[in-house]
Amino acid sequence: MSNSKLTGLLVVLTVLVIIQPAYGALRTVHSETSAAKDSAVLMGENDNSYTVLAATTAEQFFDSGSSKYQSRNYRGAISDYTEAIRLKPDFAVAYGNRGLAKSALGDSQGAINDYNQAIRLKPDYALAYNNRGIAKFALGDKQGAINDFNEAIRLEPDDATAYYNRGLARSDLGDNQGAISDYTEAIRLKPDFATAYSNRGAAKSDLGDKQGAINDYTEAIRLKPDFATAYNNRGFAYQQLGQKQRALSDFRQAAKLFQKQGNTTGYNRAMEIVRKLGG
Repeated sequence: MSNSKLTGLLVVLTVLVIIQPAYGALRTVHSETSAAKDSAVLMGENDNSYTVLAATTAEQFFDSGSSKYQSRNYRGAISDYTEAIRLKPDFAVAYGNRGLAKSALGDSQGAINDYNQAIRLKPDYALAYNNRGIAKFALGDKQGAINDFNEAIRLEPDDATAYYNRGLARSDLGDNQGAISDYTEAIRLKPDFATAYSNRGAAKSDLGDKQGAINDYTEAIRLKPDFATAYNNRGFAYQQLGQKQRALSDFRQAAKLFQKQGNTTGYNRAMEIVRKLGG
């Protein structure tokens, strides 16, 4: 691995753990950070084993849990999703979202257990495969993560997020060429995917293609002007090409952005490099 820094699967980046949107009558809801495309319809309307009142109550707990998740009240979200599951034991998306809340609290194994239940109830649940892959990645099971991302892609071939996540896992296992292929597909599906450009740049840098890396970092910065990591990584690439002044400029900008964003570690590291370069 070179000095290039990858932006990760979890909340280090955009939130690539994907929450199923709240349910309501005949409306489609998309989370700001979600690639979910399911139309939201009343759950249980074809479930004769539950009364209308019980189904509505389960959905109300689900909606409450989703709201709490979005406000980062993860324990409250878990409590609400658990109640939704108690009222409606085959509520696959409630298991899936409870897994997300557990993952947010660092309980990756608990999250996997919930994703397993969600997949058992809904075998074509691509989001659950994607999110289970993230939990496996967090536990160090990189190949298991790739297997889940493979299945998510099989079920939803146009999901840029799953390609991105598989690319990151491949890169972590040293398969930079495979990672580049996945990031490229993610970018094709989502042309404004700034982090995919940045991570593709890191993979190219690891393979020795510094100019190709610079091109990708530059595009990431164009798409996301406050992307501190992309400035930092482009600085490394310029430094390795002997372009000291450009490297200094990028490290200074990275430090400024890291500081503004409250990333003290990133700021200190960037400023240390600036000092070493005589800036």
